[in-house]
Amino acid sequence: MELQRKVYKLLLDWKNKKDKNPLVIDGLRQVGKSHIAEFFGKNEYKNYVFFDLRFDLNARNIFSKKEAEQKIDVDLIIQRARVYYSDKKIEPNNTLLIFDEINDCSEARESLKLFTPEKGYDVIATGSLLGLSDFKVKNIPAGYDDYLTMKPLDFEEFLVSSGVSEDTINLIKKSVDEGKELDNVILDVLYGHFLRYIIVGGMPKAVIRFLETDDLMEARSVQTNLLKDYLNDFGTKYKSDGTKVIDERLFIKTSKLFSSIHLQLAKENSKKFRYKDIEGGGRSAEFEDAITWLEKTGLIVRCYNTSAVETPLEGNYTSDKFKIYFPDIGLLVASYPMTLTSELISGNLGAYKGAIYESVAADMLYKADVPLYYHEDTLKHLENDFLVETKDGIDVYEVKATNGKMSSAKALIEKDSPYKSQIKTIYKIIDKRYGRGDFYLTIPRFLLCFKMESDKKKIIESIKLEKLPKI
Repeated sequence: MELQRKVYKLLLDWKNKKDKNPLVIDGLRQVGKSHIAEFFGKNEYKNYVFFDLRFDLNARNIFSKKEAEQKIDVDLIIQRARVYYSDKKIEPNNTLLIFDEINDCSEARESLKLFTPEKGYDVIATGSLLGLSDFKVKNIPAGYDDYLTMKPLDFEEFLVSSGVSEDTINLIKKSVDEGKELDNVILDVLYGHFLRYIIVGGMPKAVIRFLETDDLMEARSVQTNLLKDYLNDFGTKYKSDGTKVIDERLFIKTSKLFSSIHLQLAKENSKKFRYKDIEGGGRSAEFEDAITWLEKTGLIVRCYNTSAVETPLEGNYTSDKFKIYFPDIGLLVASYPMTLTSELISGNLGAYKGAIYESVAADMLYKADVPLYYHEDTLKHLENDFLVETKDGIDVYEVKATNGKMSSAKALIEKDSPYKSQIKTIYKIIDKRYGRGDFYLTIPRFLLCFKMESDKKKIIESIKLEKLPKI
């Protein structure tokens, strides 16, 4: 089956550019980069050629120098490709070239700068560990590529792939834009999809397996296999010549760190990621390279504490105090005992409710390309779960498993708060319904991704320039 991905529209926008550079699609392994590139080639081009640079040695040889002084140019690459892919028609202005897993072939990486618009060939390159090889900095000069990061399916994509109609999606978006309640029947169905999304997540293979079998354990099997595959990548480094090696010390540190994330999230009142919870006496100096490695591969997302609730949030974050989330809620749930799956379906999260609800909010913010920040005031014993910068100030999101108190958020708008003028709106994220408190609004947790999209649209509309009259 074919999943509905938002990235397809971005690919169309890139294709329709008048003078476009090669497009590099980066992202976590198994998020569907290769598949979407090939699917796009089949649908939108008269011809396409798929270069498998990970497993096909001959495909790599197309970019290699046979002699040190040999000059590689587009004409030679195309000439060789026509010989190797003799069943493919490769012609200017009608052909998409897909360089798959480009991080495994340094010569192919370097060739991207040769494919300038006047050469007439559209090029999409995909890669999974590009951050580890300093791909963007070292191998492609500025201005010679377009760059796109692909993430797992978000909740909207999950709904569409699950058969929710376009009319219903538009109804949801209108509800979020206007802050009006949805019909109870629709809310109940959405909540059912949401519980499934928490378990299945957005990794394409897990989503497809679930939709084809309607079996949550089949999806979990895919997820646990993915986690094992990711473990095999731990400690990977690239030499200057592009050769891939495994750093054993880094492998051990990364494995220990990654294995502690779901446990730390499950701890009640977890205020930040703690190195000492990885192993006794653990310190940042020992594990910072492991965190950086996981971050570069897309396997974790950091949420930074801010020293002040002021814009810009980026200018107020503290680099040594942060929380760590998974990039996909399904991968987190698959890290917990199997019994949690049945508890989730029944709506009973038990000891994991804080970790799950906070992580699914982080999932939705991250997939909407929203930087993750929180605020903690240790002296006043206050913590705000998520801070989101808008065009008019800062929105505060408090994640509640039940109808909990909002004292930490209220403290930000008290008379003596230095941040009162910075706060735009305070939101309480709960299960099903919209509502209004004394100083906050409530929003169903499963609509958060639509709220982020609505806010992004408003920001884009606010920065459009009016056409100036001729003078």
